[in-house]
Amino acid sequence: MADFDVNKRLKLLITEVFKTSPHKFSSKYNDKGGVKTSQVLRERNGLSNNLLEDILMAYPSINKTWLLTGEGEMLKEETKSDTTSIVSEPAVEYPASSDPLSQLIRNNTILVESNAVMADSVKKLTDQIIKLCSNEPPSGLTETIEAVKREITETIRGELKNNHAREDAKCADVG
Repeated sequence: MADFDVNKRLKLLITEVFKTSPHKFSSKYNDKGGVKTSQVLRERNGLSNNLLEDILMAYPSINKTWLLTGEGEMLKEETKSDTTSIVSEPAVEYPASSDPLSQLIRNNTILVESNAVMADSVKKLTDQIIKLCSNEPPSGLTETIEAVKREITETIRGELKNNHAREDAKCADVG
């Protein structure tokens, strides 16, 4: 039998802590259209282990113990103050289009915005790590952080090149 108290706690997190809709909340993990999440929130189903793990991966600030038992704080202490400041949403939502070229342009624009959000998130996380390590980070931390930033930047550039190549190929097919 499902523990619907868990469902109620999840709903409280979505609406009161993250201050978002269930659909937008579920867009950050493997729940197309928010169907599974909606069924949990309407108490049609209990929270499955797979959905729980997906939610916790997408929202690492959620305290798993609180969600499952109601004991402790809703959010982990180290992330409580920064639930919305680390990752922000792209500013614009674009309408869907049936034109393949318009769809490619839309997808590319979304990717560029997402990459900018990721880069900003990496910078904020880096700043927080350095802040946590006080004024003098442990030996080698600064170099490690810089190496991670370079790796992320190169990965983003590589993905953009791959996306542009795919777009060019699709545009050739369309044209």
